[in-house]
Parts: sequence; structure tokens; C-alpha cells
Amino acid sequence: MMLRTPAEPSPRLASREIGLAIFGGALALGLLVGALDARQPGVRGETLATIALAITYVAGIVALVHAWLRQHPRTRALGDFLALPPDQFEAAVGDLLSESGYAHMRRVGGSGDLAADLVCQDASGRTVVVQCKRYAPERRVGSQAIQTFIGMVAVHHRAHRGVFVTTSEFTTPAIELAREHGITLIDGPALVALAQGVASGGTYQQLGEEAYAPA
Repeated sequence: MMLRTPAEPSPRLASREIGLAIFGGALALGLLVGALDARQPGVRGETLATIALAITYVAGIVALVHAWLRQHPRTRALGDFLALPPDQFEAAVGDLLSESGYAHMRRVGGSGDLAADLVCQDASGRTVVVQCKRYAPERRVGSQAIQTFIGMVAVHHRAHRGVFVTTSEFTTPAIELAREHGITLIDGPALVALAQGVASGGTYQQLGEEAYAPA
């Protein structure tokens, strides 16, 4: 199985909103300054007000960008993923899968999530449940975890597919069990490859044969 990014990936909605906010704010400020200069050039009070407005606007944009980056961290190395708290790790995985063709991504992880951290749809419109495990590299995911995930995907969530993502690796029995039941596995190296492929502009084609089981 292969995960593909669009040939020309569309920018994130948040990126467009930030861009439009910056452009619109800059245009409004330009028009305001021009109007003030045309009406009463050199009026100190209005000039100071314009400067204050500009500072407030810039501060607001900086805060907006900072908040968005915190919610959507850009990660390219394994250490980046390991440094994230669980909720941001799930958000980062969701962003990467969204840019790889998965749609309607929702983060549902938390206490009592029943092996579902993310829920989305694949290119065929099938419901997909994603489990995210931010494990140290030496802590491998075994067949018991995959067996539990398989049961939750099919019985509880009634999803069509399951994707198990980890920063570590999977044991051989876990990989064999996942292949038998059509579970997609993404280990640490595959996750980093996906992040680097997305960062390169959507030219990345596949993550690695060892990371996948047939859907």
C-alpha cells in the first residue's frame, strides 16, 4: 500500500486565513494612513493613533501565528516528534495524514478513547481510525497492542480501516498480524519520511514497504 500526497497540495485553511488577515490588515492600514495624510498632513494626534493601530495589528498577527504553530507543529525529525506532548503529537500526525490525502480529520484522543486518537476518511471515503503511540525508540509495539487495536476498529468504532502510528518500531509478529487484518503500520522512520516528504512540497510518493500492510 502507498500513501500519496497530492501533486500540488492545497495550503492549509489556517495558512490561507493568516495570509488574508495580513494582506487585509496591511491594505486597511495603508488606506487609513493615506486618508489621514490627505486630510490633515502633519497632525500629530492622528499620526500617533495610526502608529498605535499598526503596532496593535502586528502584535495580533504575531499572536495568531504563534498560536497556530503551537497547535500545528512542523516536525521533520524523530526527535521533534518525541519532544511533543501527546495531544500535539496526535495533532502533528493528523496534519501529516491530512496532507497525504486523508480528509475530514478529527482528533478524538484522550481518556477513554478506546484506541482511537484520530478519525478521518481515506481517498475512497472509507472511515479510518488512527492510533498514535509516542514511544521511545527502544519500546517496540507488539502483537498484543495490534490485536487490541484490530478489535476496537472493527467492533467498537465500526471503521473500514485502521492506521497505527508510532515513533518506535513494530515487532515481527505485530507486522504479520497487521498484514493479515489490513492494518496500516507507520513506524518512526516511516513517520519521519512522511514529514520530510510533505515538507518538500508534496513530491513524496511512499513511506517504505516495511511500514505497510495491504488495505
